[in-house]
Amino acid sequence: MTACGGANAGELLATGGIGGGAGGMGGQGGTEPPTSDSRTFELECLRPDVDLSFEVELLIELAEPFGVSESTDLTFTPSVILSEESVAALIEAGVETVDITAMSLEARVEGAAPTGITSALDDTPIQDFDLAADPDDDGSPGPHRFVLLPIDVRAFVAANADQVEFVLGPVSFEFGDFRVPTSCVDGISVVGNPLISPVIRD
Repeated sequence: MTACGGANAGELLATGGIGGGAGGMGGQGGTEPPTSDSRTFELECLRPDVDLSFEVELLIELAEPFGVSESTDLTFTPSVILSEESVAALIEAGVETVDITAMSLEARVEGAAPTGITSALDDTPIQDFDLAADPDDDGSPGPHRFVLLPIDVRAFVAANADQVEFVLGPVSFEFGDFRVPTSCVDGISVVGNPLISPVIRD
């Protein structure tokens, strides 16, 4: 796979994407489709020495359901979570701090424009991030959650669309002082279903 970012931006840790599957927006009652929902994708990179597991959450918030008008305001807020298991594996391998050079991802959109929405971590670079920190105070290091920049766009529904899908596209994590072999990057697997919002038609 091709690394995202510039040659001097740091080492690519993982890159991947997903398509297909099924899933619907949920979480609100009533006859109209909900205007907010999320979907979580799992990225795994298995190596004999370190098994890495990331979760990528895509949160979509609409000003109104698709189809009520030709367009609607949309907010896309992704998050990346490094699991406790991955943190433990890294610490066991002797990696207790990392420099996070860049973190970005794209949601691909089918049935509406724009066809892609990209977000990135605003706080990079982060020097000497402490993997041993315990945010949930359960006695184990991690998990570490990184909330990327919320992106506001005006979404225009395609004339023949009966639903709009949001699918995880390219993902790039760049670390300045932690190296993962290319074979690990090439062998990454991504699991998850697209986020689907129905389009209301008269």
